[in-house]
Amino acid sequence: MTKSSRILILSLGLCALASCVMPKAAPNDCAGWRKITLSAEAVDYLASNDPDGLRKIIAHNETGQARGCW
Repeated sequence: MTKSSRILILSLGLCALASCVMPKAAPNDCAGWRKITLSAEAVDYLASNDPDGLRKIIAHNETGQARGCW
């Protein structure tokens, strides 16, 4: 086996090993995910005056729920 063949095999082995490494999980996957609650009046106001802001709050709450944070 030539030196270049050994280097190629070693490189491929290291690439395969590196692809198996899992990223370190965050200590708290729910950090920063607190449910935003609004009164009915606030929802009505946002729906009339800031519908994009209301959509973002809803998306935030749905994401937190999907992640199992509440």
